[in-house]
Amino acid sequence: MTLAPAAPIDRHSPAIGTAFLIWLLLLASVVPWRQGVLYRGGIDPVVAAKAVLGVLALLLAATRRRDAPRPVGARSTAVVSTILAIGIIGAIAAGSVSADVVLTVRLFLTLATILFVIRTWPAAAVLNSLMAAVATIAAIAAVSGLPGAAGGGRLGGITPPLNPNEIALLAGLPFVALLHRLVSGPGSRGAAFIAAAILGGIVVATGSRTALVGIIVAALVILATRRTVRRSSAIVLLALVPVLYAVLTFTDLASQVISRGEAVGRIATLNSRTIAWDAVLSTPPGEWSRWWGTGLATTQVRVSGQYWDYQVLDSSWISVLAQFGVLGVVLLALWAVSTTVAAAHSQLRSGVALPLVVFILVRSTVESGLVDSSTTFVVFFTLAVLVEPATQRSRALRVQPEFESVPA
Repeated sequence: MTLAPAAPIDRHSPAIGTAFLIWLLLLASVVPWRQGVLYRGGIDPVVAAKAVLGVLALLLAATRRRDAPRPVGARSTAVVSTILAIGIIGAIAAGSVSADVVLTVRLFLTLATILFVIRTWPAAAVLNSLMAAVATIAAIAAVSGLPGAAGGGRLGGITPPLNPNEIALLAGLPFVALLHRLVSGPGSRGAAFIAAAILGGIVVATGSRTALVGIIVAALVILATRRTVRRSSAIVLLALVPVLYAVLTFTDLASQVISRGEAVGRIATLNSRTIAWDAVLSTPPGEWSRWWGTGLATTQVRVSGQYWDYQVLDSSWISVLAQFGVLGVVLLALWAVSTTVAAAHSQLRSGVALPLVVFILVRSTVESGLVDSSTTFVVFFTLAVLVEPATQRSRALRVQPEFESVPA
């Protein structure tokens, strides 16, 4: 299955199966293994096991380096490093430096693993193997959660224990990639259509409104950036118009997805997210934490006027404001804008970089993980490095407009 435009064949690159294994190990080390447990420092069996998987991924990636490794851009690495340095300063001021250092080192190991993979494999192999690994974990989690969702609830995972929004992210990323393939790629589409149908069904079953909005926006980006659309794809898209009209007009599917049976108050506060947002935004400008944050270990905030005292932060931007302050938000905004612009003008434009970046940024408004050891960071950082001008100038990473099958 091809998810991205192919790069020139490089006989000196290690087999793509190794890249797939590295991504699997790395993703397994960053996805949640326990629900409702926030890291506060120390080591337990789960923390140790995830660390082992992360180190294995790093060792596999590092030992597969070429004799002449490809140069990669340093912009994204510099931005993330600066943000994390700001967080360390904030954590020292807040007195929580121990846990913050552990999380920062863990994120640097993740970052290093990604860079080793990009330096070793062609761009198409990097994206294909990453999307295949993300889809694999999404499928495993979804299958494990099917019994629990059989009663009509939202689809969540058991192994690993992922909540519905996390599964929606994992399924949504390769779905967007396959959607691009179906709209613009030549060749047979049978396998891609089946895989997209399965992944799309998983996203719908999770009931994630953010993921659905992100997919719609990404689909519009795909259509807007394509100069031509294959005839078969155009016919399918036109045939879907009356079907969607009938579903939206004669069924209550849209209202069910929007409301999910929740009270109006919960919808208005985005499932209480805005309560935590207000608490972070109300930090006085004169406080140190307003500008430098309190470190990467800050994942919840004290709230007032509720029957609960603390609430977990849900939004990459609000999380970054709490963790790295205004300075961190400014750097993150610059990184997001530069990555989006680079994706729109890079040699990967004929691939899936831009819609994937857009999907992640849409989701980041109400879900955290853009600067964290998470699937969101793994994919976004990979895309950001691949589309950097310095990386694109690397001859070995240049892509061709035609597509080529790359096994996963």
